[in-house]
Amino acid sequence: TPRIEVINAGVNAWSYPQIKVFLREQGLGWQPDFVLLADANLWTQFSEESDPAFVRKMMSRVRLKNLLRRSGIYHLLIEVQLQNFYERYRTKFIPVDPKQDQLFREAQKSDPDAFFRKAIEESCALAKAAKARPVVMFIPILTELQSGATNSVQRAKRELCRRLDVPFVDFGEDIRLPAANELYLDADPVHLNVRGNEIVARRLADVFTSLVARKSE
Repeated sequence: TPRIEVINAGVNAWSYPQIKVFLREQGLGWQPDFVLLADANLWTQFSEESDPAFVRKMMSRVRLKNLLRRSGIYHLLIEVQLQNFYERYRTKFIPVDPKQDQLFREAQKSDPDAFFRKAIEESCALAKAAKARPVVMFIPILTELQSGATNSVQRAKRELCRRLDVPFVDFGEDIRLPAANELYLDADPVHLNVRGNEIVARRLADVFTSLVARKSE
């Protein structure tokens, strides 16, 4: 049985361009055999190409939000007890969908999807250049499952992986309604709970067991 070391380099709220920079500047220095590119925030579109004025405005939002969330009482009262109020107004404070954010539209390209597609493709190219096999994954958002909305990230990742010949682990196949309603944290349609993460862990274990076996042949 081959020895496998896993390095969890995930950081909360990073964007795809930030992931790319970390991979280039530090991650590939560990000489990984595989690089797993998970999901990222679409509204934190910081990159080396971003306009400084845009970054300053976005960072003022993020710093205030993070300051408030340091308080457990804030989380309990606002995000749990007042969940409906929170869900209604949080996207106005820090929009989840960049296409609905005037600040994003003014500062970034007209096609928000092109922005993260480019960063994912560049991350895959960096990994391949370093002799590492990139693997891309996607986890659906509960509110999108409930509304039946088409997820542009899922579609873009699938098409990108097909074109680049990169393994795509689509958890939209594993996490579906009605079971999905019990797989996310309370008052949080983005992050999975223990049961949801068990599904992810099992699927990834199968995927990488197969990839490692093939690499060893």
